[in-house]
Amino acid sequence: MKLLFIPLLIITFACFGQSSIQTYCDTRLLTTLKSQQAENGLIILKEVSTGKIIATSAFVSKKTKTGIVYVKDSSILNAKVEPGSLMIPISTAYLIDNTNLDIKDSVNIENGTTTIRGLKIYDSENHEIKNATIKRVNEISSNVGISKLYDINVNYSQTSNFIDAVNNYILDSAYFGSIDKTEINLPFVTFGYGLMLTPNQVLNFYNRVANNDQKMFTKSSTAFKMQEILEGVSLNGTSKLLLKNSVIPISSKTGTTLAVSKSGYSTKQYYSSMSGYAPTSSPKYSCIVLIKCKLGSPQFYGAVVAGPVFRDILNEACK
Repeated sequence: MKLLFIPLLIITFACFGQSSIQTYCDTRLLTTLKSQQAENGLIILKEVSTGKIIATSAFVSKKTKTGIVYVKDSSILNAKVEPGSLMIPISTAYLIDNTNLDIKDSVNIENGTTTIRGLKIYDSENHEIKNATIKRVNEISSNVGISKLYDINVNYSQTSNFIDAVNNYILDSAYFGSIDKTEINLPFVTFGYGLMLTPNQVLNFYNRVANNDQKMFTKSSTAFKMQEILEGVSLNGTSKLLLKNSVIPISSKTGTTLAVSKSGYSTKQYYSSMSGYAPTSSPKYSCIVLIKCKLGSPQFYGAVVAGPVFRDILNEACK
């Protein structure tokens, strides 16, 4: 009896551990959705070494006679959305893997505003930075920086190569619509507008970087450079204040994306997102959090809304 009892205890404990993190994800996400009065939100947590999904959580808001309630809705886990700034590291990976550029090379980001082929591009936050390294472009989430790097260094006639690489990174097919044949829009795609990805597709990229998956890139050094970039975002970039007092070191990227509907982009509604992995030096878990903020919400930046949920989930998982 004792020989049978011991393994049963082990199995029960393992199952309880997974159930516990699932409960934590549900509770933590709901708390934020309610406090922000957000439209919906989701979490995906993966085990880095296997790519196995450990926990998912997804809720949408419903209007009732007594007010707004949140109900579970797993369908949003598979919904395609524009990735916004979470795309910048993906674009950076292609750039350094397929050109002679290094993450220490610089680009003039013109204080955060530029025009490429007649189209205005600007960074979401005001800054007074003129020149920035590729690493710094990621740290401050510069749309101008990544789009100029492509405009200068990538031949637009080879856009199909970029699309193939992105599909390889995410282990699936991204939805580009007609963007692959509209060269002028490639700069916008590099910072996450004009293509659609599911949250899990985005997380696949970050999980594979964490796992140092050499099948992703043509250069063996690319994965390590991407790890350095994502660590830099947490130490010196848009995640710095959020993760300053994190129990464990986390590598990350924040995202803030304009919501789009049938009538076009809304200047008053955003997706707040964050993705990455922990612990930085020996990754065990990767995570993505995506929250659709309410219309006109005063809080919408990735590090402000999705960020605390992302940080807390990884800290809890890595206990």
